[in-house]
Amino acid sequence: MTDPGLILKATAPKASRMMLQRARLGLTSNDLADMSVIAVEAPAGFGKTTLLAQWRREALGAGGIAAWLTLDKRDHPQRFAQGLDVALRIASGHGSRSGGTPPSASPAGDAIEELTEWLARVAEMAVEILLVLDDVHALPEDTLGGSLSYLLLNAPPNLRIVLAMRRAVPLALSELLASGRLMILDTEQLRFRPEETAAALAARFGDRIDADQCAHIHERTEGWPLGLQLAITTLIKSSDLNHAIARLSAAQGDLQRYFEDCLDRQLSHEATDLLVSISCLEMIEPTLCRHVSGLDDAAARLAQLLETTPIFQDAVTSSWLRIHPLAREFLLRRFERLPAEARAGIHSRAAQWLAEHDMPEEAAHHALQAGEPDLAYDLVERCLYDTIKRGDMALIQSWIERLPPEEIERRPQLRLAVGWALAQSERHAEAAQLVGPLISEPIAGDLLRCDAAEICATAALFTEDLGEMDRLIAPWADRLDELPLFQHVVGANVRSVIQLLRGDPEGARYRLEALPPARHAPGLGYAAGWTDWILGLSHIWQGQVRLAESALQPALAHAEQLAGRRSPIAAMLAATLAAALWDQGKHGGAAALLAGRLDVLERHAPPDAIILGCLTQARLAAADGKHGKALDILSHLAKLGERRSLPRLGIIALAEQVRLHAARRQSDAAQVALQRLETLAAATSDNWGDLSALITAQLELGRATAALARFDWDAVLVHYAVGEPLARNLRRARDVLSFRLMRAVAMQRLGQDGETVFAEALSLAGTLGLDGLLLETHHSLGEWKQSLGSSLPNAVDPIIANTPVLAPSVTTEQVHPSVLLTPKEREILAHLSANLSNKQIALALDVGEQTIKWHLKNLFGKLDAFSRQQVVARARMLGILN
Repeated sequence: MTDPGLILKATAPKASRMMLQRARLGLTSNDLADMSVIAVEAPAGFGKTTLLAQWRREALGAGGIAAWLTLDKRDHPQRFAQGLDVALRIASGHGSRSGGTPPSASPAGDAIEELTEWLARVAEMAVEILLVLDDVHALPEDTLGGSLSYLLLNAPPNLRIVLAMRRAVPLALSELLASGRLMILDTEQLRFRPEETAAALAARFGDRIDADQCAHIHERTEGWPLGLQLAITTLIKSSDLNHAIARLSAAQGDLQRYFEDCLDRQLSHEATDLLVSISCLEMIEPTLCRHVSGLDDAAARLAQLLETTPIFQDAVTSSWLRIHPLAREFLLRRFERLPAEARAGIHSRAAQWLAEHDMPEEAAHHALQAGEPDLAYDLVERCLYDTIKRGDMALIQSWIERLPPEEIERRPQLRLAVGWALAQSERHAEAAQLVGPLISEPIAGDLLRCDAAEICATAALFTEDLGEMDRLIAPWADRLDELPLFQHVVGANVRSVIQLLRGDPEGARYRLEALPPARHAPGLGYAAGWTDWILGLSHIWQGQVRLAESALQPALAHAEQLAGRRSPIAAMLAATLAAALWDQGKHGGAAALLAGRLDVLERHAPPDAIILGCLTQARLAAADGKHGKALDILSHLAKLGERRSLPRLGIIALAEQVRLHAARRQSDAAQVALQRLETLAAATSDNWGDLSALITAQLELGRATAALARFDWDAVLVHYAVGEPLARNLRRARDVLSFRLMRAVAMQRLGQDGETVFAEALSLAGTLGLDGLLLETHHSLGEWKQSLGSSLPNAVDPIIANTPVLAPSVTTEQVHPSVLLTPKEREILAHLSANLSNKQIALALDVGEQTIKWHLKNLFGKLDAFSRQQVVARARMLGILN
């Protein structure tokens, strides 16, 4: 009879109905589709078992066999082979059949022979088989080095193997890696992405939770699958969901109960004491753990905790690991209950070890906590300026509050670092006061004086004082090439922003693209991030939203990896990219980019990033039917402009309010918003300075929109005549097209030839990717576009003539070979998936429209469909379309 223990080990765990389907990690995803072996290496709590259950369900759904075997330390070679036999019999529907050799009946030398027979049986089955081996790390060494390696290297083509383990194991995988048949997934790949967290929360809470709240929960859980599950179970029980999300912590509900059970009931007092003592460390390493705790066997105890508790992160392929923030929050409350002397001793020992191992910032933190401020300030001075260059503004901000002003004043490098952090924030005026005196300091040296000038110029950007920026950077403009790369790049950034805001986007781009390739070096993250943002903004400025997207996507990914999702650079890039996506109709992507970032933009981003972020967020809210929320966002933007004496923010916010009211045909409300706009313009016009033309163009755009709403066609043309030339001289393509579209409507209603103007503007909008601008400008333009059909001329306009354009491409889905369809029908199906018309398909295939109709009739019959959309849907369901 089969060993009952093996039957239990070969039975897959029950999958939850609420399991999130992770398409990114599906067996047929691009990364995994061709892999014959997939190794999943992560500590407990990273959703390994859930992902394995998903793969098992996918394999069964594709008509294959999915065998499961949970391993343990008793699985020596013979028992391992017998377990595989039982797993295959259960998976193939023969689990009730008796047989199998008892564990003690086979001599040791027969294990490989049994495994060979099993592999031959798998090959003979001639069906796709998925074998899931869970808890591989528990296997004894003789099975790992012998049987399992033999299984992996000799698996037949129809066998796909998944290995799940809590830590890396000594397997000979080089041959599989070299052949491209092995994929190793670690904690980074298993961690939830923001969109996956949002999907899981939406599945549970529906429209009770918004994108910002999803982003907040993702930030708190850091994509930790177990943390997200605990957070959901805690939030479910709350009567006030909004309040519970805002106060989500490890001291709340099921999160607290879980950690209490995990740490108090399942661990020994010694193990819990060790965790509490090292919880003050951001990152943990075995020798550091031993030094801090004073325990000779601390490394062994840490390894044991790593296996038995799910609270560690980044702990599979590196000796460095960290406790998840939620668990660490729980442990730190215990740490604070330790006697003050004990805590000071731990911090002091940590500071000593970290300083000796060249980690000055981490050492400074512990030195300050240990009551050794002089050592802390010395260490901070050594590292904070380099931290700025890497772009980690959050770290600088945390130190600003802890550093006494007198220490900052007397340490030049510290002064510059703090100045940079303040300059890129709402506290930019303090930056100029702090480092401004260094510019004229005779003994400061050129490098320090240049740094101070660039800091003050950056602070001036936050007040939109282009003249002051010019004055500060001018003495260094001809010497930037001679300076270190950081100062060179920052200086080029400052000069490029000035050019851009004065209406020369091509010149700004040319200057930045001429920078040396070394600007992408890891230590220049801050300056390089600003360069990427200015390049993307220059494309947005000209309406080149496709080019902006292609430039900003990789830059944002790099910034998030370097400094985090909510770093200022990442928020600036995300807001600009979101604007590009909005204009292309990619509203879901734009909303995901902005989620949980507007507060960072408000505190740490320059005006243009704030404007793009708030306008896009307001437009998203309006498109979702949340008109009140959209107006609130714009009112907040206007108040922000008033508080910071930035009239452009208020002008743009009120002009957008006019447009939103006009779009809903609320003429009276649009006129009220226009009156507020006129009042603000009259009160601030003397302070517009170098931005006068830019602000006037925005003001005229608002006036023209209000005139359009009240059907005053003559006034529309008057405001067009004033504003369009300004926008064109500034090379603001989006604004130019808005003016021209409104002019076309006014001319048509006045009985003039508006169609020619509209057709040309429409062609330019399509070239730039700004098709969504039509409905944004006037409700009648969509129908007008349809009435023109294919008679649109190809137009080239000076505002875009010198800028390359990414041509739109038609993407068809892959059609799998199928005996159900003929080759020609498969070709037509591919074009149907791209939503092409009969005429377009006929042109693509060089046949007549009647031929296409005949083939479509056959497709309808074979796929039992009644419409073109249903043909595509049925083909996907049957696996013909991928």
